[in-house]
Amino acid sequence: MKKISILIIIVITLIYPQKIIAESIDSDYRYYDLEYTIDKYDINIMVNENNTMDITETITANFIEPKHGIYRLIPLRNTVTRLDGTTNKNRVQITNLSVNNKYSTSKEEGNLKIKIGSANETLTGKQTYIIKYNYNIGKDPIKDKDEFYYNIIGDKWDTTISNITFSIHMPKEFDTSKIGFSKGKRGSTSNSNISYQAEGLNMTGQYNETLGINEALTIRCELPEGYFVGANLPKTWTQYFLIMLAFLIPIISLIVAINLWRKYGKDDLVVETVEFYPPNNLNSLEIGFMYKGYANSKDVISLLVYLANQGYIKIVETESNGLFKKNKGFKIIKLKEYDGKIENEK
Repeated sequence: MKKISILIIIVITLIYPQKIIAESIDSDYRYYDLEYTIDKYDINIMVNENNTMDITETITANFIEPKHGIYRLIPLRNTVTRLDGTTNKNRVQITNLSVNNKYSTSKEEGNLKIKIGSANETLTGKQTYIIKYNYNIGKDPIKDKDEFYYNIIGDKWDTTISNITFSIHMPKEFDTSKIGFSKGKRGSTSNSNISYQAEGLNMTGQYNETLGINEALTIRCELPEGYFVGANLPKTWTQYFLIMLAFLIPIISLIVAINLWRKYGKDDLVVETVEFYPPNNLNSLEIGFMYKGYANSKDVISLLVYLANQGYIKIVETESNGLFKKNKGFKIIKLKEYDGKIENEK
């Protein structure tokens, strides 16, 4: 009978190796059918006075099935929801990233996606990854106080996480009674099974259970206004470009408008002309006589022009062939009988 029992166990192990391995890790149902688990997760957070954090994550993954590595997703945009119902959104910059393994990064749905591992190598068993980076959250959005708010474990993991430990170093003194934790799915306010100690500027603690898939562990500490100094998000090249455009577009538009006005909209300078008109009922011959006291041939010729303007005659330019060149002249054609009363015009 004993031999039969041993044989049955061997057969079950051969048929269901993954389940046997999972049960040997933990009897928790959440381990079933997982390709890997995280057996230890240690986080060290150095909080800086300018509201940035230097973070070191030491992750021990246990690959139940052969895998190339892990993915670490860090949100670049966050929505913070507090117990009093207030919310705010912030944007994050991550710099000085380093990993103790081959890795590549990309942006995916508002997250920095760190792909750790080699496509040419598969792993089984336990592997340890150390991730370091600077986490910049920018200016504190609350007006009457500052706060330290951080997801010690984010909710982007696709596996279970056990043996979570953390250590946090603050830049200056703070009220330890203002420290609060939460764990679980997004929106959870449960703080069970979290233990911590705060002494001086340091906090250390641990989570005494196993986080499930997409569960998080969060810390929040209310701080006095002005606790963080010089907090700011450095501008990206895109932001610098947009700022330059904001200044350049009005200047360029003004230059274009001036050039268009000078070319198409500028009125020509109006020069006032000086005009002289003869006294009423006097022709050019009479005016010449009155001005000089006598009349000559030029005055008579001017009278011909005057009569042409009145429609009595027509002056036509003529051209005739000469011995060496063409001769130009004019002729006077009578258009109608004179019906005026001025003798010299007649």
